[in-house]
Amino acid sequence: MKKIFLYTTISFLVISLGACSKSWLQPNDPSDLSPNNAYNTYQGCIGLVNQLCGDLRSESMGRNSNMKWAYEGSDLAVLVNGSPRNWNTQMIPSMGSKIQDFWNYSYQEISYANMLTTSAPSIKGTQDQINQIRAYGEFFLGYWYYRLITTYGDVPLVTTQITSPKLDFQTSTKQRIITKMINLLNDAVQYLPLNAQPGQVTRAAGYMILTKFYLMDGQFDKAVQTSTAVINSPGLALMKTRFGALVGTTNAKIPNPNVMTDLFYKYNPANAANTEQILVVLNDPYASGGTSTSGGGGGGERMREFLVEWYNGQYDQAQPNQTGLRLNGIGGKTTIDGATGGPGPFSFSTDPTLNLEILWTGRGIGAQKKTSYFSSGIWSDPAFARDMRHSSPNWYPMDSLVCNVKTSSLYGKRLSKANCSDTIRCWDDIQYNKIVVDDEKLLPNVSGNYNLLGGFQDWYIYRLAEAYLMRAEALVWLGRGADAVADLNMIRTRAGALPMAGVATLDDVLDERARELFLEEFRRNEMVRIAFTKAKLNQDGYSLATLSTKNWYYDRMTKKNNIFFDVATGNPRHFAYGDGGSNVLTYEMSPFHIFWPVPESAINANTKAQLNQNLGYVGSEKNVPPLDN
Repeated sequence: MKKIFLYTTISFLVISLGACSKSWLQPNDPSDLSPNNAYNTYQGCIGLVNQLCGDLRSESMGRNSNMKWAYEGSDLAVLVNGSPRNWNTQMIPSMGSKIQDFWNYSYQEISYANMLTTSAPSIKGTQDQINQIRAYGEFFLGYWYYRLITTYGDVPLVTTQITSPKLDFQTSTKQRIITKMINLLNDAVQYLPLNAQPGQVTRAAGYMILTKFYLMDGQFDKAVQTSTAVINSPGLALMKTRFGALVGTTNAKIPNPNVMTDLFYKYNPANAANTEQILVVLNDPYASGGTSTSGGGGGGERMREFLVEWYNGQYDQAQPNQTGLRLNGIGGKTTIDGATGGPGPFSFSTDPTLNLEILWTGRGIGAQKKTSYFSSGIWSDPAFARDMRHSSPNWYPMDSLVCNVKTSSLYGKRLSKANCSDTIRCWDDIQYNKIVVDDEKLLPNVSGNYNLLGGFQDWYIYRLAEAYLMRAEALVWLGRGADAVADLNMIRTRAGALPMAGVATLDDVLDERARELFLEEFRRNEMVRIAFTKAKLNQDGYSLATLSTKNWYYDRMTKKNNIFFDVATGNPRHFAYGDGGSNVLTYEMSPFHIFWPVPESAINANTKAQLNQNLGYVGSEKNVPPLDN
């Protein structure tokens, strides 16, 4: 088989990079997985399947992960440390960065998937093996195209292997891609294996992504059928009792663990006893890199990416002023950055000689601020007073931490929002069970070798709880909100919340998704999916023709994101935030930001045809009619 990845990369995938080097291509070139380019055999193709599984690691692991970007600009969080904050001035086609990188990476994975679907008919193997390889390729096409169209909107549709340079890609409508993916995935679910090793794709995973497409397409009866197929899959069941590595052990950092702790503890997502896992990413600290197995190496860095900068911005006004204060705080600092410190949270320990606070939390950089809707709004009902997802050891409010500068008059007392000079970056709750994880290669010692960024942790791409929530959503769309309550209550009561009664709404489903699937669902993409569906159905005054100027995504942001908007009125807030220097920006966005811009470099390099830009961005005036059904 020809070495086609080079052509695809030059002509489309890396056009945004402006150049292509052998050193960049070589590590990711699937044609080099074996000396003989073994894509004419079943086992050779399985090697590529393993790489595709391992490549999902970038979705949720590592610095600047895709998961992080799926929350910034959603109803749950905003970006604090970095850009874009003002989307009107900073979210532009030429910005590069994640806008460009995610485009390149997605089409790289699509090129791999197309190798599988193209190779399948000619491999040396049984008909069952041929069908299975094709199904794996179809699954990954569905997975990455869902991520693309809910990020960029209309994009080129490529479902065949490219064996020569191509510079005339054309934009396809979202609907054309949805229709194609539904057809491919309906084939895939017939041949994907019912059971597989953790880290591998199963039939239930195929039904999960197919359900998302059915929801987006407005085929709600079929979404009920496919989500039910997941729920009824052999061996799958919600975890309701303790399991895994913490059972029978004592961990001073995690007092009184429960099933919601176990679900997310280190390697428990892939634990054989976990009947809730559908598709997981393996993150093995001892793996060499993840190209030959479905696992991979490299710490998650979640503590760095998602934790509040607790050690900064807290001041004792009774003490003399210090230099270098966070945003001109008044008084002396009461918390310490680094390896020294004092007691951990009151629920953990109040003995400063035994536990340093930095060991319990790690060193977050305050890169993300959660909205009031997520931090408090969805938990305010008394029904969630005993919810395990919103209580220790899984969730801690900021005042679980304490002032740990021994010379401060506040030493040993709980942190206070009144003493915090930067409540955007330095004040936020801690979702401990989903963020804090020890690094096995960086254990604490007397030399100050501390776990500051976050360690290795297997993680979910799909978990059974989401299937219940998707079925509940489909039932709501069908006008069967009373039936949807049963599925919502399966999730609520397992977590210790009280069941709801009456008729469920779309807001109820979204609230429950936020409670249950934080850092699992790609929140912004799910919002875009719903916005497209409402527009396609011409519901609530939305339409596909006006999606760039009036859409449900933007309107929900005006009601839930209290940093961008005054949620009481829906008016832009123009909230200004800086780092204490000249880098002061206001939080602003417009309805057309429902989609990211198509990278300008990709458009410019496609010299033999016009790639369309999303309306609202510079360059959209050159658009031509996209390919449609």
